[in-house]
Amino acid sequence: MLYLLKGSRVREYHQQNVAILGAPEGEVIEVAYNRRWVQEGLSLEPGTDCAIVFGDSPYEYFVPIRFAALLRAEETDSRVTVVCKLGPFVRRGALGPLNERWNRPDRPLRPGDVFLFEDRNPGLVSPRGLAETEDAWRAAVDALRHNDFYERTSVARLHSVIDEGGRPVDDGQPVPVGSVVKATLEVRSPHLTDERLELLLDVDPRGAVELLDDPVVPANGMTELSMRVTAAGPLSVGLAFSHEPLLSSRPRFDLVAESRERAPTVPAERHGVGDVSGVRSLTARLRRDADIDDATWVGLYQDIFLEWAPDDPVLLASYARHAYAVGEYDECYRALERIPQRVPDDDYLFLLASLRTGRTTDLAELIQRIDLKEEERFEQFLAAVDGIAQDPLHELLNLLPNKLLGEGKTIRFLDRAWKQVTDIELACRIAEDTAYADPERGAALLLDRWPDPAAMPAKALALVIDWEARTSRLGPYVETAVARAMAANRWDELKLLTDKVRRLVEPRRRPQVLAQIGEHLLSSGDPARAREGFGLVCEAAHSAATRGQLDIAADHAEVAVGHAQTSGDDELVAAALQLKEAVETAIQASETFQAWQRMREESAIERLAPRFRGKALHLVGGKRRDWADLLRDGLGLVELRWHETEKAKSANVDWASGLEPDRDVVVVIADQIGHDTTTALKQRCDAREVPYLHGSSRLRDVLEALERIGDDRRPEAVG
Repeated sequence: MLYLLKGSRVREYHQQNVAILGAPEGEVIEVAYNRRWVQEGLSLEPGTDCAIVFGDSPYEYFVPIRFAALLRAEETDSRVTVVCKLGPFVRRGALGPLNERWNRPDRPLRPGDVFLFEDRNPGLVSPRGLAETEDAWRAAVDALRHNDFYERTSVARLHSVIDEGGRPVDDGQPVPVGSVVKATLEVRSPHLTDERLELLLDVDPRGAVELLDDPVVPANGMTELSMRVTAAGPLSVGLAFSHEPLLSSRPRFDLVAESRERAPTVPAERHGVGDVSGVRSLTARLRRDADIDDATWVGLYQDIFLEWAPDDPVLLASYARHAYAVGEYDECYRALERIPQRVPDDDYLFLLASLRTGRTTDLAELIQRIDLKEEERFEQFLAAVDGIAQDPLHELLNLLPNKLLGEGKTIRFLDRAWKQVTDIELACRIAEDTAYADPERGAALLLDRWPDPAAMPAKALALVIDWEARTSRLGPYVETAVARAMAANRWDELKLLTDKVRRLVEPRRRPQVLAQIGEHLLSSGDPARAREGFGLVCEAAHSAATRGQLDIAADHAEVAVGHAQTSGDDELVAAALQLKEAVETAIQASETFQAWQRMREESAIERLAPRFRGKALHLVGGKRRDWADLLRDGLGLVELRWHETEKAKSANVDWASGLEPDRDVVVVIADQIGHDTTTALKQRCDAREVPYLHGSSRLRDVLEALERIGDDRRPEAVG
């Protein structure tokens, strides 16, 4: 069986759930799910039997509501929308078996981790006969008493609406103006017992039907309402509860009314003394029979109708709608403000007028009473949001996304708000709310706003890296985060970012970034971090070598060797030398790399020759290499002396006492010389102001060391 699990945390979804509780069999509904809430590999075939189940966090209590049949499914990369025809409510008795199955420790899947999924039917059956059908509805509603999201909810359904002759009003037979229709209503309130609820009549057009009974009905039980029809034409009659109109049922029925007599004459009295019902009838007749534009309607209300009945809520509400349509938002606001008890439609328009006029002091209270589920109204709301000030925009962003609006409308609202936001914190909040519904879209908002990673604020940077959406664009942002964490010595953050580097940084950049982190850890002064850093440098060297980035691999291997030898840890030394040998073997096996390396070395020698021609170069450490003569001739040196040493023995450096600053340059082969020798040699070079640098036993490293000596013959950086 296909299960549609529906929560009520978001008001839009709560409203859908209440509508499902009150809808008749055969009604068609649409339910949309983000792809991440859909069981992987789920096949959605038309005709599949479905069960609608309500449940909320922590998803340990589930209420089977009613059956449905899948008509079709509409799927995109990010969303799945199922269209279903509602069937009967689930017969009483299924609550226990379903919860027992879905709360088992060995359950195959966890409802709440997925919301659209297939599972075995543990005993959900349809009711048999009218009595069981009625009982099934009541049982479903009553079972919600354990869900606090329904604390202020009342569910109602119409049993019948009949005219004075006892005929159903939906049989197409018109009812006369002035006649009385009776509606039989059953109300159930899961969390309420003996309370009585105030009923609101929401009629379109306003005032065309009047309630004759006391507007108070029981929170649980049957009630009969008598209503008089006061205007001709097609009418829509809605019922709502004033205590929480948007979290409770709002059943609605249609009827067609026809006049018994001629239209009423316009009352001669003015200023509310006359017959208000006559004025309402006149406006209803004009609306039905005359072609009048909104601007003319505004004039008629201002000059005539509101002069006759200035405080009538029906006329004020109608006037407000015409005023809003022609852009007179202040007039609309003032008219609605005078209505003592507004219905949800009035509150919706009052919100729009508040946004348009900047009167947003009661925004938090007002937003709780508006209904934005209809598409046309939601588009009107989005238009009203354009250009509002930052404070009310911020308030809307706190109230609407993922609280009152579902995922689809949340994304559309945030897209609209995004263009207007200037505050970074607010921008990040919008992106977070968007990412809750669609991580790819939320990440795109931040990445598009800050295409330069260096310019992205810290909070935004942390968000996009945490979400790991739009992964093809994240590499440079991860590198920026690494650089910032290293600059501030945020060691814990670096540890987390290391894993991000492995997964998000482009493969050819990955070794360099891992090595940067590793070398920073090596310099931390903390033995544990240094050991981690050594591992990262070795990882970087190995990764570069396997990708053919042999020059980078060699660099990182040298760093690893240098650290290992300095640490005196035999285990590290062995690992580093093994790594270096593997890299050198790869270099020797690559003719292409060797040719490139030779070309680069020849270019460097040619570039350095004007600076070192006629000088004497002293290389200290290890044994003379076969490239020494090439370096001597290429640079035009008067002499290249290689002072051979053994790493384990101190070497005689008395020769350094005869060095001249304008003639001699000293490069020590750091991996082939003992610490005592380097200390003594550096002291003599410093005393005679002779350039002293560190290199290694590779020609490329010696050339790089010589590059660090500026044209003034003093080293830019010495070891």
